[in-house]
Amino acid sequence: MFQFIIEQGRISILYGQRVGVGYFLTVIDTRLQVDLYVTNPGFNTVCQAVAPFGNGAYMILYTWESSTHGTKVDLETMVKFWRLYGAEPRHVERLEEGEDLEGSVENHDSTHT
Repeated sequence: MFQFIIEQGRISILYGQRVGVGYFLTVIDTRLQVDLYVTNPGFNTVCQAVAPFGNGAYMILYTWESSTHGTKVDLETMVKFWRLYGAEPRHVERLEEGEDLEGSVENHDSTHT
C-alpha cells in the first residue's frame, strides 16, 4: 500500500494505491467525526449524514471493482480529483499512466505499509 497525506488544518486528504481498492482519494474533516459524548443526538445525525462511517470521511473515491466503501470512479475522474485536492504532480503522472506508485515513494510525505 502506498498512501500520501496532505494536512490542511482539520482536513486530511489521503490518496494513493491499495490492494482491494486500487487508486483512492479520501477527504476527512475531523469536525465531522461522531462525538460519542455529545448530549445533542442531532449533532451525530448530521455528521453521519455527511460522513456515513462516523470518522469524518465525507468523500471516498476508489478505482477497484470490488471495493464496497465509497464511490467507484474511472481513472480519468480520479486524475481530476487528485489534481483538485493537491496530489503531487509526479503521483498524478503515474496515475495517468496506470503505473504503480511504488517508484514515486522517495520522500517523507508518504506512508508505506
